Amino acid sequence: MPEYILIIIFLVLLLFLLGVLFYRKNTKRKFRNRIADIIVQSNAVKSVPISFKLNKAIALAKINESVVQEVKICSEDFELIQGNLGQISLVLADTDDALLVGDLKLVKVCLSDLEGMIEKTTADVKILDDRLEIVLEEEAQLRARVNDQKESFRILKGKATDKQIHLLVSGEIIDQRFAEVEKQFSAFEEWMFLSEFNKSRETLKEIENEINDLNLIVEELPDILMQLQGVLPKLVEEVSVAYTKCVQAEVYVQHLQITKSIEMIQVNISNDLLSVQAGKVNHVKKNIDESKKSLNLLLQQLEKELVLHKENEFIIDAIAQKTSDLVSMYEECLTIYEKVSERFDFSEVKTELDEKKGRLNTLTTEFEKLNGAIEGKNTPISRLAIELKEYQSSLNSLFTEVSSIKQNLDNVRSDEDRAQKQLVKLYLILNEMRVKIQSQHLPSVSEECAEDMKKAYGYIETIQKLLNEESLNVTLLNVTLEEAIDYIYKLYNNVNNLVGMAIMVENTIVFGNRYRSSFQDIDSDLTRSELCFRNGEYTEALRIAIQAVEKVHPGSYEQLIIDNTGDNAS
Repeated sequence: MPEYILIIIFLVLLLFLLGVLFYRKNTKRKFRNRIADIIVQSNAVKSVPISFKLNKAIALAKINESVVQEVKICSEDFELIQGNLGQISLVLADTDDALLVGDLKLVKVCLSDLEGMIEKTTADVKILDDRLEIVLEEEAQLRARVNDQKESFRILKGKATDKQIHLLVSGEIIDQRFAEVEKQFSAFEEWMFLSEFNKSRETLKEIENEINDLNLIVEELPDILMQLQGVLPKLVEEVSVAYTKCVQAEVYVQHLQITKSIEMIQVNISNDLLSVQAGKVNHVKKNIDESKKSLNLLLQQLEKELVLHKENEFIIDAIAQKTSDLVSMYEECLTIYEKVSERFDFSEVKTELDEKKGRLNTLTTEFEKLNGAIEGKNTPISRLAIELKEYQSSLNSLFTEVSSIKQNLDNVRSDEDRAQKQLVKLYLILNEMRVKIQSQHLPSVSEECAEDMKKAYGYIETIQKLLNEESLNVTLLNVTLEEAIDYIYKLYNNVNNLVGMAIMVENTIVFGNRYRSSFQDIDSDLTRSELCFRNGEYTEALRIAIQAVEKVHPGSYEQLIIDNTGDNAS
């Protein structure tokens, strides 16, 4: 065989050997990595504190029969898991030995078994851990609660340190109670270690109550001290000052028992300060609120009595003045009545005045009693104020009624005066109308207005007769006067219109006469206008005359007539 072939064969065998060696080395490396992973997983399973939890559960089962059966099952599962972990350790050792001697097949088989065992054991441990958590759930809850309280306690101590100056009055007691809470935390831990959950729960409840009380002290003590040492004493002083003012003003306030109330509140303040020094503030805040309410009420009542006292002085002065005015007005009504009683029918007025006099006497008697009670200073002014205002209302009502009577009497007298003055005016108006009619020489106007003038004079005579009667009927007088005024003023306007119309006709005819000789149709129209004028048809006469003038001067006849009239007048 040639030499080069032997070399080739040798090289191939060498490469194969090297490949086999590389493969085994690589496989071993992979196996070692898998073994390392299994060891990590095994340690993770072993690190789960199921043994610690199981011991707590066993201790709990000794005092709680409801979990005995569950703990028994957990114990059995724990033993199985421990056996599995021991088996895993043995197989793991065999795997290491096989890997060391190079039995890779055995290593592969062992690793496959180990991975299956680890997976199952991990799942079993998870299940057991969950079951133990359920059994120990109460412990977990207590742990969570105590952790919250520890955090609250830490924050509370920080607050107490920040407010140390404001808490000096109770500082020693607060420090003692903080120390007691720390002891209770230690006791809680001892009971938890012994799985005495009922006693742990009771201790935790005491801790919670104590922290709540301490928190109340730390949070509210500064304000409580300010109320007890500042606000309430100031209110007491304000009440005392208000009481002194009432006494000086001789206001009756004995029914309020101010001195007794102040003494009781001062005793309460002293007792509350002692409670605060002892670290007891639960009821103090309620006491403070009640004391403030009582003091504010007393202050309001005193101020009200003082204000009402001053108001009543004004009311009494107003009543005295109103009574004086009422008496004067009543006497004036009587004076007017005596003067006009024969002239006017005022029998009802006299009855009303007598009734008002009786009410005035009654009110005067009531006021004397009321004023006596006020001056006697033995009745709360707040009670008398109501009676005073009721009396003032009655007095004002009577004053209004008497004032109405006086107004009626004055109106009746003024009605007669008004009628006399209006009668004179109506006479003058009628005379003026008669003069106008006569001065214009308008027989037609005189005949047309004769009946109206006669009726107008009839009104005048009727009014005069009513005024001349011994007992004046004011109602009939006013009605007749209104009718007369309405009728005569309308007649006055009509006469003025007729006279004015007649004057216009005359002026227009006078203006048109200058064109009669030149224009036959104008002469004819003016003749017709004169005929209408003599017949008293002034409107038609004016229409015809204006129509004639317009023929000569269309659109400007009015100004031409005015100018012509003025020229004639001059």
